[in-house]
Amino acid sequence: MFALAGCDAFGGGTPTTRTVIQEAPPPVDPIVTLIATTRLHLARIDAALAAIAADAAGVAKLTPIRADRAAHLAALVTEQARTSNPDGSVSASASGAAAGPPQIEMPADATAAIAAIRVDAENAQVQFTDGVAATAKYRSAIFASISACLASHRSVLI
Repeated sequence: MFALAGCDAFGGGTPTTRTVIQEAPPPVDPIVTLIATTRLHLARIDAALAAIAADAAGVAKLTPIRADRAAHLAALVTEQARTSNPDGSVSASASGAAAGPPQIEMPADATAAIAAIRVDAENAQVQFTDGVAATAKYRSAIFASISACLASHRSVLI
C-alpha cells in the first residue's frame, strides 16, 4: 500500500501553492426574461379573451388584468431602454414591434382559461419576486410592484 501525505511522492522540493484570484461575473439582470414572460402572459390573456368571448363574466374578470399586464410590459420596456440606450430611444426588438404575437390556444371553458391565467400569474409572481434580489434598487422597486400586482391577480382569479 502506498499513501501520500501532503508532500511530493519523491521527497524532493518544497510544495508550491498557487493562488488564483478571479472576479465573480456580475449578476445577470433578469429584465429580459421578465419582459419575455410578460409578453407571453399578455398573449395568453389575449388568447383566453378570444376563447371565452361569449362568457361576459370571464371577459370582465380578465380585461383589467390584461390592462395591468400591458402597463407592466410598458414599464419594463421603458426601464430596459433607460439603462440600455443612453439617448432613451426604444429599439424595435425591445418594444416588441418586430415580432408578431405567438399562436396560443386556450380552453373555451371560462373556468379552465381563467385557471390557466392564474397559474401564469403565480409563475410570473415568483419570477418577479426572485428578480428583486438580483437587480439594482430602482428596478427592484419596479419588480416588487409588479409582483404585488400579480399577487392581487391571483386573488381575483380564484
